[in-house]
Formats: sequence, structure tokens, C-alpha cells
Amino acid sequence: MTHKQSHFTRYDLIILIMCFMAVSLLAIYNAQQLQQYGGSNFVMKQFVGMLLGSCLLF
Repeated sequence: MTHKQSHFTRYDLIILIMCFMAVSLLAIYNAQQLQQYGGSNFVMKQFVGMLLGSCLLF
């Protein structure tokens, strides 16, 4: 018995994950406006981490 594995992209899942990523970056940005942690740019650090993780995934 042979099984063919179909290769297709779930665009709805990709769009949903990108929306979650955007909301998380927005939440970090809003939390950062309190200026509790000094001059660190956590939004950029999170974005770079997401970008690297996405590149490794693909």
C-alpha cells in the first residue's frame, strides 16, 4: 500500500499566524510605552526573533 503525500500550503493558517504575530508586536509596543525598562527596543528584538524563526521553519 502506497501513500502519496500531498504538498500544499495552508494559506489560512499562515494568515492567522501572521495576525497573531502582529497582535503580539502591538501588545509589546504598547507595554513598552510605560518606559519601565529603559532604552531597550523589545519590539525590534521580538520581530527579529520571529523573522529568524520563520526563516528556519521554511
